[in-house]
Amino acid sequence: MSVDGFAMTHYCLLSDAALEAAGRLLEVMEMTSSLPKQLDVVVLAMLAKPTTGFRPTGLFVSLYRLWGRARRPYAKAWEERNGRRYFGSTEFSGAVDMVFRQAFRAEAAVGEGQVCATLLWDMTKFYESFDLHRLKACAGRLGFPVAITLLATRAYHSPRYVTLGGFSDGPWHARKGVIAGCSLATSFVKVYSMESYDKLPLSPSTDFLIISAMIVLAVLGRAGQ
Repeated sequence: MSVDGFAMTHYCLLSDAALEAAGRLLEVMEMTSSLPKQLDVVVLAMLAKPTTGFRPTGLFVSLYRLWGRARRPYAKAWEERNGRRYFGSTEFSGAVDMVFRQAFRAEAAVGEGQVCATLLWDMTKFYESFDLHRLKACAGRLGFPVAITLLATRAYHSPRYVTLGGFSDGPWHARKGVIAGCSLATSFVKVYSMESYDKLPLSPSTDFLIISAMIVLAVLGRAGQ
């Protein structure tokens, strides 16, 4: 869903000339890392969580969403080149698969007389805490496409309107945060955190998983060790 009411399928109805014009506009946006005034807006829909609280999900204009879909393959290619075992929710390994394998390993270890301790850390306001200047620096060091990073972070600076229960308030201007709902958000999580996670001194008996905004740490060993 988009702020302007356009779906991605609507672009299939455009004439060749209109598609070429849209393509030229996207090219200028990416080359200049800027958005036309008419596209410079994000609506944050506050969706209720299963337990308590709300999860802000960004609704962008359709042309930005189209650009995000076109650039998503480049982000996925970077992820494939920079894969890490501790990242869950990859294309062929979802969060449930990762947790199941960890639980299976723990159960097998207990059957062999070992003990297992597991820590789950759900990071509060994870997406909202991203320093966008640091994100751009990390992307440069890790070889993530610079043009994609610059335009996406520019979109994250767009005026934000918050909606809840049919009411809207704004505009608000945020200096931090990756917006859930962007096609590139999950890739930016890896770009932002990979260098820090790579430096963690973990023993071979430790399982370390990152599943979105949750850290799962499991340690196996003999009692008394």
